[in-house]
Formats: sequence, C-alpha cells, structure tokens
Amino acid sequence: MGAGVLQGQSFAMPPEQAVRELARTMAVPGLDLVLLFFSPRYATEAFARAAAAAFAPARVAGCTTSGEFGPLGYREDSVAAMGFLAPAFGATLQLLPDLDRFQAARLAPLARGLFPRAAPAHRALITLFDGFSGKEEVVVGALHGLAADVPLCGGSASDGGRLEQSLLLHEGELHRNAALVVGLASEAPLHVFKTEHFRPTDQRLVVTAADSSRRLVRELNGLPAAAEYARLTGTDPAHLDLAHFAEHPLMVRVRGANFIRSCIGVDGMGGLRFACAIDVGLVLRLGRGQDMACDIEGTLTEVERKVGGPVDILGFDCLLRRQEMEHSGQMDRIGALMRRHRLLGFSTFGEQFQGMHINQTLTGIAFPRGGTAAR
Repeated sequence: MGAGVLQGQSFAMPPEQAVRELARTMAVPGLDLVLLFFSPRYATEAFARAAAAAFAPARVAGCTTSGEFGPLGYREDSVAAMGFLAPAFGATLQLLPDLDRFQAARLAPLARGLFPRAAPAHRALITLFDGFSGKEEVVVGALHGLAADVPLCGGSASDGGRLEQSLLLHEGELHRNAALVVGLASEAPLHVFKTEHFRPTDQRLVVTAADSSRRLVRELNGLPAAAEYARLTGTDPAHLDLAHFAEHPLMVRVRGANFIRSCIGVDGMGGLRFACAIDVGLVLRLGRGQDMACDIEGTLTEVERKVGGPVDILGFDCLLRRQEMEHSGQMDRIGALMRRHRLLGFSTFGEQFQGMHINQTLTGIAFPRGGTAAR
C-alpha cells in the first residue's frame, strides 16, 4: 500500500468470487473509492451487484477491457482493482448517461461538483467512456473548457478486442452509451503524463474525403484510403489488420505536439475506420516505431523523478499497443517493468489526455507513495 492507494488483481471465477477476493485484500479502514477494470467475461449483472456490496460503503466504478495489468502482470481475463483511501484522497464520481444526446451545456451545472468541497490544492480528472459511443472528443473538450487548469487522463472501455460493445460499471449497475468522471484531490501532487513510442516521418497523407460522424476516411491524397495507406506501408489492402495498423500508425501535430490517429479497420467501400476524430483537410504523417519497452521504462523513470520518489500509477494503454507487444514478443518484458513501476490499469479503445481523445498511447496519473494525507 502506498500513501492512500491500494492495488489488487484476481483471476477467480465465478465473477462474484473475484470481487470477494479483492475486497478481502483491500479491507482497509477509510476505503472510499474502488476502480475495477475487468475482462468482458466478468461483465454480468451479478458481478456488478456483488462489487457494490463487497466494497460498501466505498463507491465502485470501472469498465470492461481488452486486457488488464497490475500486481499479476499484463494479463487478460482478470480483474484489476485500484482503491483510494480517505483522508489521503477526496473523490467525486459522476455518471454521464445518454451520450448519444450529449451537449456541452449539460456539464455546466455539474462543474461545481467535479471535486469535493474544501478539496486540497492538487486535483486531477479521470475519465472512463463507453468506447463505442464516439463522444470522447466532445466530452473531454467540454471538461477541459470547464477546468482547463486541471490535468485530465483516462481511457475508453473495450471488449477483449472484438470491437463490438463495451460497458461501464457504476454503483452496482452496468451501462452503455455513458461516461464516468472521477474528480480526485490530494495534498500530494498528482502527476499526469502520456507517452507513445512512434515518431513522425516525412511521408504525408492528406484526408481528402471523410465521414467525420463515423470516423471514416474515404480518401487519402485523393485516392481510395485503404489502397493508398496499404501502398505507402508496403502491403496489400487485403492484409490490413489490427497488427499492421499497430505497427504503421498515422500521426497528427496539434499545438506543437504529436498525437496518433489509429486505424482500426477497412469498410466495404475501401475506406479506413479510425478510433478517434478525423476530418477533411487533416494532414497525417506515417509514424516510425521506437523500442516500446525502452520508451515505457524511460517514461516511468522520469515520472518517478518528477514526483520525487516511488509512486503508484493508474494507466490507460491502447489495445493496439498490446497487439504490438504480442506480435513483437515483448509482452513478458513490458509486463515485468510495469509491475516494477507499480502500474495498474487496462488496455483501452482510445485514451484521453488533457482536452484530447487520442490513440496508441499510454496515458496515466502517478500518486506519490510517500505523499501527505489530505485534511
């Protein structure tokens, strides 16, 4: 246990047994909030009810995943749990339902409830989304507008890589078409970060036809999108799959920083489906990969240096990065360094960082293990 943070992970079945096992290991006075990241095989109403009961009076939230990482390593078909203790942390938890009808004005009345009253100075927002809602950009943009000085990170729920549906857990119930916003406050600094191991090349692709509402690019450089992308990455359009997309991402530059815009599939008309916002006129560059394990090691070491000592880290790691780990044979190596740096979280269908929704990135928030308790 760090300064107010607990970690746990379980493979137990049936689902209710995993909840009881985690609740026993996290039975510490002051437990106020528990985040659960779980394989779709645990996504049952019985699991949701059992979680609310087992951790009561602590509040419980979470989502389905495409893989989990924690004390038992980078795995799948498990439940990873992070608990926050009072008074080390103050926390709020808000569910945003009906994202298909979301309007930014809905957030304004909630702004005063983003953090506990008389909350300590160090604050951060954590977001969890139904990964198939398509509303990440508009919601995180609105949150950033309401609290631009508050660091934000998060991830979109996934479903084991099937890319069909994802679920959020909130207070004993499972939800689709929704988002969760966690407001954390502490007297110890909360450090939010992101990293990706790709760098842009000089190879440019311009989006010349797109259906923005569906995150679909029909043309790149005036040519059918899938065929042009395949030509520039040296493969046949018939061979485009998640593994190829993971190794040959497209990048965009925004406000002086590079972000990945990940392809996730090919539609029946030869267009490319993306996992985040895309529009006509956007200039993309092919990315060239560096060593992922070295990048993660360097990033987490730098996070610890900035915080000033050992940390617990909540992380959101894109499922395409997991695809690359498996394809390159680095899963065990990266899982070991994640355990060493006490990184817990899940494989996402997109990540949030500050006011943006991004892809193929590791985002996270670090909590000092020697921090000062909030009063």
